[in-house]
Amino acid sequence: SRSAVPRNRWKCPHCPHVQHNRRGPDLRRHIATHTKQQWVCCGVPLIDAKALGVPFVDGVLANGLGVTIWVFDGIVMVGGCRTTFSRRDAYGRHLKRETGRCWGDMGALYQPGNRGDHAAS
Repeated sequence: SRSAVPRNRWKCPHCPHVQHNRRGPDLRRHIATHTKQQWVCCGVPLIDAKALGVPFVDGVLANGLGVTIWVFDGIVMVGGCRTTFSRRDAYGRHLKRETGRCWGDMGALYQPGNRGDHAAS
């Protein structure tokens, strides 16, 4: 007979995290951080960068940091660090914390979480 290893239903299946307060919604929200990347710090469309306040001049941010131009879901973007988030509020906190380094639009339709398809690009 196999000896059954007790399974902790409050442990994340992806990491050592255990939800000690035993709240299902909290554990599901934590698990989503591993599996659902709905918002991406992808910057803003290059064509809108100046109007949105990105200090972008000749491939270099005005503060001296190099900036990467990249294509996100078919759109040429600038001003993002490419960090992914499972929650819109976490993405918003990131944008506030990284003011002057990351630019973005939480409500933009290029964000997978705003389109309803929830597919990270």
